[in-house]
Amino acid sequence: MRTPDLATLRRAPHWSYSSLNTFLNVCSLQWAFRHVYAAEPRFTPAGLAFGGVFHRCLEYLARLRRSGEDAAAGRALDLFSDLWGQECRIAAPPLRFGDGDADALDALGRSMLAAYVAGTDPGETVVAVALPFSAPLVDAAGRALKKPLIGEVDCVVESGGSVTLVDWKTAARRWPESKVRLDLQPTCYLYAHRRNGGGAAAFRFDVVTKTKAPAVERHLTARTEDHFARLVETVKVVDGMVRAEHFLPNDQGWACADCPYAAACAAWHRDRSRSLINLRLVA
Repeated sequence: MRTPDLATLRRAPHWSYSSLNTFLNVCSLQWAFRHVYAAEPRFTPAGLAFGGVFHRCLEYLARLRRSGEDAAAGRALDLFSDLWGQECRIAAPPLRFGDGDADALDALGRSMLAAYVAGTDPGETVVAVALPFSAPLVDAAGRALKKPLIGEVDCVVESGGSVTLVDWKTAARRWPESKVRLDLQPTCYLYAHRRNGGGAAAFRFDVVTKTKAPAVERHLTARTEDHFARLVETVKVVDGMVRAEHFLPNDQGWACADCPYAAACAAWHRDRSRSLINLRLVA
């Protein structure tokens, strides 16, 4: 049976990597403002919108490669400028810029795309693009949690008989090895791949740096059954924290400076009260 698209999967209660990562590694209160309290964000971080546009252009290039067409940089660069200009005009809530204005980010995005295209491996075959998934979270005792794990693999490639799930990232700087080793995303995606009957596969981050001379890094990693068991136990604990409304601000976190819920956070300790919680989880 064909898996529904990601938008359809998001309509039912679920967990996703992005949701878990926000709760565990960014700020559980930010997670609650979005997923539980339905607080209105004051702005859209320009970096978030930039990453979304860049991702759409990489998806366009991957689809060209899959169909056997020439994935020339020029077409993708022009697409980026068109999409970025549109995003700057219609984003709701409006964009808030930090480092660099709209024109500077347009030039940066074009430079990053050119670097990515130049580093593409012609020996790789793209076998899937924007591949949605949904998998039950099953613990070591064989008990399935109430909500599945959902997501979308950016790209699946094959080379020399080996299959790799690829996720595209932009980053301000080069990644340390520890991030690749500890990041939860490969665990989530490879768990779902294995749970859904997929064969042997690796996971790779394709990271493009937002530097003056963009660099393209490809970080290959793998996960074990023990990683998968730890993931499910972690989700079980997070489920309990959500039910108990255990949400706390991460006042010294890196995300505070660009958080669209900063005003709500500043008043959190004054406004906090026990209330009915909407436990529907969205990605």
